[in-house]
Amino acid sequence: MRCHSFSPALAALVASSAKVAAGLNITNGDPDTLSLAVKQLSNGVMSIYSDNRDVDGAGIFPKPYYWWESGVAWDTLVNYWYLTGDTSNNAATQAALAQQAGEDDDYLPTNQTLHEMNDDQATWALAAMTAAERGFPVPADQTPWEEMARTVFDSLAARWDTSNCGGGLRWSIFSFNAGYEYKNAISQAMFFQLAARLARFTGNQTYIDWAARTYDWSRSSGLIGEHFAVYDGTSVSDNCTRLDHTQWSYTAASFAYGSAILANIVSSPNGRILPLEIIASIIPLPVSPPFSSLRQTTLTHILDSR
Repeated sequence: MRCHSFSPALAALVASSAKVAAGLNITNGDPDTLSLAVKQLSNGVMSIYSDNRDVDGAGIFPKPYYWWESGVAWDTLVNYWYLTGDTSNNAATQAALAQQAGEDDDYLPTNQTLHEMNDDQATWALAAMTAAERGFPVPADQTPWEEMARTVFDSLAARWDTSNCGGGLRWSIFSFNAGYEYKNAISQAMFFQLAARLARFTGNQTYIDWAARTYDWSRSSGLIGEHFAVYDGTSVSDNCTRLDHTQWSYTAASFAYGSAILANIVSSPNGRILPLEIIASIIPLPVSPPFSSLRQTTLTHILDSR
């Protein structure tokens, strides 16, 4: 993902969403107005896509949107279908998730080689995971969504790099792309989230073990700091001894989401309170009295809301 600076694509998306949102009419307590507003937003997303689907192939939104942002859009549209029952976008969503999976169902299509990073691949895997969790229809003769997500997980696990810095995923998959020397937090966070969601979906202990391994390395490398702030990344060029202390909310959110899932399926991986620690890192309450008790109450409520 290209998030070392605020993405022009995200800026464009925010601007266009603001224009659409300004025209929405939502009445508090009226589900019909909410449904209509959500429909307008989904139509806006699809109008951007429809202008490009015959140019770059199924699943790709036009520039300035990055490949990974296309994956986020389809993930959202799966949830849109699940929550509203509106099937009007299903055919396009199915085609997108299928075509971008590539020949090996691993979300490494050959036409995106210059854009494929570990976090980008994981983004598409999480979209497939959402489809599996939501029961999104699988077209005939197509690989099940969950199997695609597992294939990506296996490819990410195979790239776990113990030769440099004792572990972690590099940002770039291929050595010829920028970022190959960088180990960024979002790659670890999305791998962690994918492992947690697969653990819940399959009941396989292996995924829990990988989630714990990823979390442990993220802590020991300093990507997750002393007070659980999540930092952007570190470089193998200096053996991961220096950090880029930039913080991105979506990175902490990905760790938090995976942690909340783990909290629902295992009380304490390897004897630690991993879910509590990560969730605590994004709750904006001071840790000192008298707020510490309020913070603990909030955490307990989150973990007990199953």
